[in-house]
Amino acid sequence: ILKLLVNHDVRMAEAGEFTKRAFMNGRIDLTQAEAIIDIIEAKTEDSLSLAVSQLDGTVSSFVKDVREQLIAMIAHLEVTIDYPEEDIEDVTSQEVREQLEPILKAMDELLSTANTGRLIRDGITTVIVGRPNAGKSSLMNALLRENRAIVTDIPGTTRDSIEEYMTVEGISLRLIDTAGIRDTQDTVEALGVERARDYINKADIVLCVIDGSTPLTPEEIEILTSVSGLNTIVLLNKSDVAQVVTDENIKEHGTFTAIERISAKEGEGSAVLSKWVQELVYGGRVKQDNSAMISNVRHISLMEQAKAQVEQALSSIDMGMPVDFVATDLRSAWELLGDITGDTIRESMIDELFSRFCLGK
Repeated sequence: ILKLLVNHDVRMAEAGEFTKRAFMNGRIDLTQAEAIIDIIEAKTEDSLSLAVSQLDGTVSSFVKDVREQLIAMIAHLEVTIDYPEEDIEDVTSQEVREQLEPILKAMDELLSTANTGRLIRDGITTVIVGRPNAGKSSLMNALLRENRAIVTDIPGTTRDSIEEYMTVEGISLRLIDTAGIRDTQDTVEALGVERARDYINKADIVLCVIDGSTPLTPEEIEILTSVSGLNTIVLLNKSDVAQVVTDENIKEHGTFTAIERISAKEGEGSAVLSKWVQELVYGGRVKQDNSAMISNVRHISLMEQAKAQVEQALSSIDMGMPVDFVATDLRSAWELLGDITGDTIRESMIDELFSRFCLGK
């Protein structure tokens, strides 16, 4: 049927064409169009809820409100520029400053949700590291509730990284079990160890597994040093047997988010991970409500640039600069915010964004 249609001058829809038409005809703005992609790609209830909220226009409503306030200020400043004989420049600047301060505060509040929004939307990269036979693979199996990783008493069994996805507290986790970190002459294992070190730098959460039943080894001390200062949860494993390593022993080798005791063999670890995922994403706050939350990297970048322009405008006012400079800064902020909703964005950028859609949609 499709072949017959194409033969009669009917063409296949381009990627995202129907959503693009809705955007071009003013039915939705660009943030709502991008929310459609997020709805399609959502992996959890929370990421779906966030995408639906953005489709409803929570972010675009904020942006449009701020742009309206900015354009009113710009118009006020331009009147002052056009009629300098009225000598009202100082009064105008002070009025603009009073109006900009709450706008800057609102931008700060929205940007403060960026980390939470990103983690809900994109998920959390969680990397399990430790020396061979510390219990990393047992932990991964316990978290997944299946025998995904091979567990043996032979050190170096895991030579490459194993990746799986799971959902914790409504958040998607990319769980990565890495090769045991140690000095080795085995070429394949050495490549796995190097990859494990690379993953540490990309992780949102590092689960550092330490065998609590034996004294710390030089390898474990080196690992602790390398993950110090990161968002690292040290898991003292094998709590089902007598413990030798204390919390103080761990703290001697760095600064860590938390130190917890588990027995991966007994299937423990899920409760600990659940607790710290909530802390990382929501920071002790309640889960997302109906207020605006920013999660798209493009939106975050443009909002940060717009905020910088507003700060520059305030700085120009404080330095007593002519209102021409203030108006230029505010117009830049107004245009950057327009790029978020698609009001001022270039057509080439629009084509690039919609090329990410699947056919139709």
